[in-house]
Amino acid sequence: CRVNDSLLEKITSELKNDGLDAIEVYYPSYTEAEKKFIKHLAKKYSLAHSGGSDFHGDIKPGLDLGTGYGKLQVPYDILEELEKLRR
Repeated sequence: CRVNDSLLEKITSELKNDGLDAIEVYYPSYTEAEKKFIKHLAKKYSLAHSGGSDFHGDIKPGLDLGTGYGKLQVPYDILEELEKLRR
């Protein structure tokens, strides 16, 4: 279920107030516009970036572990950024 930008920002703001540390910037079905807006939210709310292929086994045919639908690339420095949050 997609939400509009203003609702996503409201939810992000509320979750940040409740302790949110990161937001999923890299996701297989995000458009470039969606990724750009989520990066904007990450910067505005001082959130680390995260990403994932959304792989859950055979329930999504064609979606592969680590690459999504074949084009997903999550930069390695994202892992380093998330590891800093654990400390």
